[in-house]
This record gives sequence, C-alpha cells and structure tokens, in this order.
Amino acid sequence: MPSSMGRDELNLVDFPIGSLTYQQPRGADDRAIDELVFSVDSFEEEVGMVVPKKVTTRTSSRYGFPTPKEEELLVGLMLFCRLKNNFTSPRIHFRNSELLKVMGWVDNGRSRRQLRQGLDRLSGVKLKYENSWSTDDGQKYEKEFITGILDSYELKTAVNQGVGTDREFSWVQWSAEVFADIQKGNVKELNTAEFFSLKLPLSRRMYRFLDKHLSPDRMFEMKLKTFAAHLGISETHHIGKIRERLKRPIDELQQLGTLISTASDTDRFHRLGAGDWLIRFQRVGSAITQQPQRPAVERTARSAATPKKNSIAARLVCAFYQQWSGNPSHTPSWSETKQAQAVIDTYGDDVEEKLLPQVIRLMKSGFPTATSFGATKLFWHEATKKQKTIQTQKAQKHVSRESDATEQAQRKEQQRRKDELRTAWDKLNEQQQQDVRDAVLQNCDTFVRTRIQQRRFDDPLVQLACLNELERRRSSQI
Repeated sequence: MPSSMGRDELNLVDFPIGSLTYQQPRGADDRAIDELVFSVDSFEEEVGMVVPKKVTTRTSSRYGFPTPKEEELLVGLMLFCRLKNNFTSPRIHFRNSELLKVMGWVDNGRSRRQLRQGLDRLSGVKLKYENSWSTDDGQKYEKEFITGILDSYELKTAVNQGVGTDREFSWVQWSAEVFADIQKGNVKELNTAEFFSLKLPLSRRMYRFLDKHLSPDRMFEMKLKTFAAHLGISETHHIGKIRERLKRPIDELQQLGTLISTASDTDRFHRLGAGDWLIRFQRVGSAITQQPQRPAVERTARSAATPKKNSIAARLVCAFYQQWSGNPSHTPSWSETKQAQAVIDTYGDDVEEKLLPQVIRLMKSGFPTATSFGATKLFWHEATKKQKTIQTQKAQKHVSRESDATEQAQRKEQQRRKDELRTAWDKLNEQQQQDVRDAVLQNCDTFVRTRIQQRRFDDPLVQLACLNELERRRSSQI
C-alpha cells in the first residue's frame, strides 16, 4: 500500500492538538490538568487588524491529552481515509497490522496498546477554536467553534493469534465537523512517507506546519515567539530556549532535503529589537530574489497554493458573481481565490464550465440569500454528484437511442429481405413452389404440416415456412 499520498486537514495543522512531549502535562502543583491553551496574536490582511487566535484542548484525566504518538496516528488515519474511500465516508475500515505498518510502528503488543490508547485519546479530546477555525468564507467577527476529532471506533484484536494475522477489520469514524471540513476540500497533500521518516516529534510538527505555509515563490517568515506558539513550545518568552528547542528539528528538516533550504543561523533568525525576532524559511527549489519586508506586527503566512490574480481560480470567482448577481466587475479577494484554487485542485480545471452552473442552480433553491463566493463550498460536492447523475442519465439515453436505431434498422432489413423473398417466390412456377413445400414437410411442426396437407397454402405460417426454406436454398447456392 502506498504511503506517500496522504492528506492533512488544514485546521488541524496550525495548532497542536495536544502535548508536544510523550509525558502528560501537569499543573504547578504537579497535579494532572484537563485543559491546554495555545494562542497567538496574528495580523489578518483580509480584515486589516490583529486577531487573537486561540485553541483550547480539553480531555479527561482518564485518557490524557494526545501526544506525538497520536499525531502520527492522526496522519495515518487521514492517509487511510484517502486510500480506503477517498473521503466519501466518515468511517474507515482497516486491519490493525496494516495501519501499524504504514506508520512504521513495530507490530507487537506494545504498539497495539498504543493504538488503543491513541484511539481513546483522539475520540476523547475536544478542541475549542476561537478565531482560528478557518472556513475561507470571509467572516469578520469573533467566532468560537468546538469539535472532536473521532466520533467513535471499534478495535478488533484476535485472540490466541500472533501479530500480523488480523482477519477482522477495525474501524474509526471521524467527527461530523471534521469530516464535513474534509469534504469541503479544506485539506492539502502530505508526503506521509517523509513525515513518518522523521525521528523528532517537533520535526514532524514543523514539517506539517511549514508544508502548509511554505510558498515556492516567496520567503516565509514569522515572529519567532508566534512560530513557537503554533508548534506548542511552552517556553515562548525566552528567545534562547526557543532557538535551542528548534536547532535539532531544523537540522533534521534540512537533512531531509525536500522541504526547507539550508541556511545559517544569521539568515534563519533576524533580530528586530530586544526580545523580538523573526524566523525565516525558504522552500527547497524556490527562487527568492529579495528578502520580504515585514511590519513589526506578525502577518499570517499564506498558503503555498496562493493563486495569482489572473489565474483560473480568480476567473472562477468572477464567473460566480457574474452568474449569481450579474456583477461583471467583481475583484476577487485573496481568501476567495484561495478557496477557488482548493475547488479546482479537488474537481479539476474545467470546474467553471462543468460544475459552476450546477452549483448556481443548487444555491438558488438551497441558499437563495447567499451573497459571497464562500457560500459555494456547501454545494460543490452535491453538484458533483448531481452532475454525475445527469451524465449517467444522458449516457443511458444515448445508449437507448442507439438501441432503438439498431432495432429499427434490423426491422427494415428484415422487411427488405421478406419483400425480396416474396418477389422470388412469386416468380417460381407451380412445380417449383411444390418442391419447396415438400421440403418444408420434412422439418416443419404439426400445425404447418396439417395446413400444407389441407392445401391451405395462404396460411401466414405456411408462407413464412416456405420463404425460410427458399432463403436457405438461396444461401446454400452462394
């Protein structure tokens, strides 16, 4: 089974879903805690202001917070959902051994216990997103959103059998909110072979985050403290400790040779002022001709898939407004072109011609008060299914028309042959016609035989039998 064609859910990339270490976090009094908070202040270009973003992870002390093991499991389950049903169903069926193999976990009792514990943690955690669950719909107000990750699971373990001998399928089911976001296309490709090859938990965390945000044609930079907060590094107020924590993971990613270009510490870290630093990354193979100038306030890095203004994505947005509201001069926003690019990546470059009209029709009946392109995300999947149904019906009608035409041609040919045989029969003299009847008597059924003996030669069945015999004789002479 290929292990490099995975996907990553974009909203689960920007903040950790749990602890960055394998040990469970504890409070100041060394007691177990049931809540983790990750927050940043980010300048959003779409709204022109600093937006406080926060993710709160809540869980019960019985299972504990997700750890780097659960992040591996999450990526493995996303891969399996892609391979098993291509995100058409929230339930994924799998054999325990094949899931362990894809993640590179040794198939033994310990790994299977970790698998069970991981599913308990992923199904038991609740995530509260404040201004940080992105739907690309241009919202400009404070938003709180709570979701789980897994809704339920069934883990089947063979009794008295060795490892790697699973015969029964286990299954997991995504939460409705996460799966709805996946089906809307809020995912990106992830090379899971590279992800699982990384040794350090922080390297894997950085790999997912940077793979989302690194653009091939621009430098990515972010306030160092903000970058640390996105990764879940707790020492966010001590620049020296942050740089020390990042050294080995950055080295490992540089050695990977496919994501970030090698850079010196001087180029990697840029001092703005006392306690105020930037961290910079460049994607391998990109051509950056000059360093970007950033304001002191942190700006959120855009996705590597940012569409250009005159791209197919921008044209799709403009076509929507033209067909929806008759506006021929709409200027697409960055978030609209980003969403349109995600639609194109999912459904193809010809989506404007093949799917947009269907989306418009569905929106007029299902969301007539919509005012923006963002509302289309609710209808692309349904439009695809509707379009497939229409294409199937057209294909069936085409086949039916071809069948009718074939049958009509066959009837015409049969009538032509019958008329030709009738003409040939009429040209026979009485003795020749009687010879044909005598031949028919040798093989005909009782009814036809009786009619011929009664000299009822005008009976339709007798005539048909004679014409068939005449045709047989003519064919044998060819």
